[in-house]
Amino acid sequence: KLKYIKKRIYIEISNMLGFYKNIQWHASSDLEAHDISSVLRIPPNMIKIALDLPDNGFKLEQTVQRRDEKLKVIYLARFTREKNLDGALRILQSVSTPMDFDIFGIQEDHNYWQECLALAKELPHYIHVEYHGPLQPERVHSVLSNYDLLFLPSHGENYGHVIAEALSVGTRVLISTLTPWSKLEHSGLGWSIQLDNIDGFAEILNTLGSTPLAERLGTRPFVQRAALQRCLDSKSLEHNRKLFSKIDSQ
Repeated sequence: KLKYIKKRIYIEISNMLGFYKNIQWHASSDLEAHDISSVLRIPPNMIKIALDLPDNGFKLEQTVQRRDEKLKVIYLARFTREKNLDGALRILQSVSTPMDFDIFGIQEDHNYWQECLALAKELPHYIHVEYHGPLQPERVHSVLSNYDLLFLPSHGENYGHVIAEALSVGTRVLISTLTPWSKLEHSGLGWSIQLDNIDGFAEILNTLGSTPLAERLGTRPFVQRAALQRCLDSKSLEHNRKLFSKIDSQ
């Protein structure tokens, strides 16, 4: 939907000129494969699904000890509409538990950032919002380990590396259903909620806010182990092997 006319013109011209003829496409989820096929009119047999794999630097880290009982929530993403910081701030208007909501990211769109600042000022007094600027890649794991929750209700993720990074240090995630990270509740890794379910997001945040700190910290080792098992799932590895083996054979 962003820059729709420009993108639509490019897609039509590229299709007429056959830019993508005989190219094998890689989709990281069924949803992405459907988008590629319907929008670019790519035959389904030219699209192979293989979940993205975590970076080589994926590792488990020791979490920082804390004494402050207040819920600590982090938002870490680019400040663009598809990442939905404004939606996160609107959801927080329905939250009744005290929390620190720390924002990390690059201000790509000044007008959008100003809109988000205005929304932050409307939040209840017991929700403390602070912007910390961009986060250097080498600090991502250590910073994420200081938080109870990564809150990222984005409009879509091909994979969501920051989600994998948060889980790898034991930080659970609260995300939308528009990512490959589904059924998080069943594995204890977090929650995926439909974007229009504001009350659902707020209920999770309120429940976490009333959970004792010791209990929240106690889940971290389990989340780390479950995240490693999921991110390095044998099926994902095999799908990627088949994807590149097929391309190599061509």
